[in-house]
Amino acid sequence: HKHALRGCGPADYSPMLDGLAAQIVDSFGRSLSSPYLYLASVVVSEYGRDPTRSVLLSDMVTRLSGTVFENLRTVDDLTAHPDVVEELFFLAGRMVDHCPTPLVRGPLLASLLQCSAMGMTLRHRDANRGTLSFLESAVSYGLGPEREEGAAGGGAAGGSGRRRARPPCPDDGPNRTALESAMRTHGRPLAANLALALLGDLPAYRL
Repeated sequence: HKHALRGCGPADYSPMLDGLAAQIVDSFGRSLSSPYLYLASVVVSEYGRDPTRSVLLSDMVTRLSGTVFENLRTVDDLTAHPDVVEELFFLAGRMVDHCPTPLVRGPLLASLLQCSAMGMTLRHRDANRGTLSFLESAVSYGLGPEREEGAAGGGAAGGSGRRRARPPCPDDGPNRTALESAMRTHGRPLAANLALALLGDLPAYRL
């Protein structure tokens, strides 16, 4: 599907998108296999800036995240599935970069921030890197376009390198207000973990 989507282009593949999103959610729910999260990241990257697709993408990401939260409830669970942790947070970062409004204004953001506090403690390079990549995307978006343009990208869905600046949209102001509110509510353990990482008491593969 990834190669077909990129080969055809978003416009030509569009008639099959609803079916693909449903298949991703169903297959991941049965297998908990991380490549489905990677494929979801590709879908978000290709369609996230199309406002007519925001509801579909938000529903897909919410349902995929719900499956992760239902199955991985403890640090031990997360440690046993580092690939799922990595791809979930790269997927969440893709939503912030390409389709932020439904994520930062919805209830999923709080759950992702709470889960990322646990993800930051994992002593697994890729899982830790994915968690910090999501937080970097969220904080960069919250700080405004001048910081977004200079932020480093990364992840399985896009590789390393510099993330291109996202075109501004009318929702950016209210989105940043919602994101700031979520960070004030859920940011204390994240800040504490960052301090521990800087002190060397937690892994910091991306700092």
